[in-house]
Amino acid sequence: MAACTSEDYESGDGRWSYLRADFADVYTNGEAYMVSAMTDEGDSLLFRQRVKPSWVTTADSCYRSLVYYNYNKVEEKADVRSVSPVLVPSVRMKNNDKDPFKDDPVKVVGGWMSSNGRYLNLDLELMTGRNDGEVVTQKLGIECDTIATDETGRQHVALSLYHDRNDSPEYYSSEVFVSIALRRMPVALKPGDDITLSINTYDGLWQRSFPIEYSE
Repeated sequence: MAACTSEDYESGDGRWSYLRADFADVYTNGEAYMVSAMTDEGDSLLFRQRVKPSWVTTADSCYRSLVYYNYNKVEEKADVRSVSPVLVPSVRMKNNDKDPFKDDPVKVVGGWMSSNGRYLNLDLELMTGRNDGEVVTQKLGIECDTIATDETGRQHVALSLYHDRNDSPEYYSSEVFVSIALRRMPVALKPGDDITLSINTYDGLWQRSFPIEYSE
């Protein structure tokens, strides 16, 4: 489980006055420092400073992240303030007897398709707390319910959010961002197909359909 928070920043024309927050694929160099990113809007960013959060451990790799930065127009580089992890769960078919499906409720802040068509993004809030001084680990995942093809050849994929609260106390909410990578779907998607996502919430079933407009 990953939590994402942002601190206050200066108003007016201070250092962080024009702070941006973008979902991006962030790349590490041979020393496992984050050095560049490709945002969902298609902007290529070079980091002005080398960034190495504690959760980044792999060199020459790519991490799905939410990047807070100020773009330095003079140096044409991103002055990074913070980088938060974004969960990218694998998509598995439902009816796995070894790990039965669970749909403990969450709060849905929003869901949207990335501008580049590569990810279906979710902004969720999990109710959590400490149990005997320890934070209980919760599990999130994505399960594929059905894959159907209509008479026009369009594919309709039904997904559900897997959530195991693991009997965590529900004292406060923790924001979690999830990106469902369309390239990890059980089938290859093409423009004209669609995904329907169902999530159990404290207010009942949240269900949305997302058309596929791009393909890799």
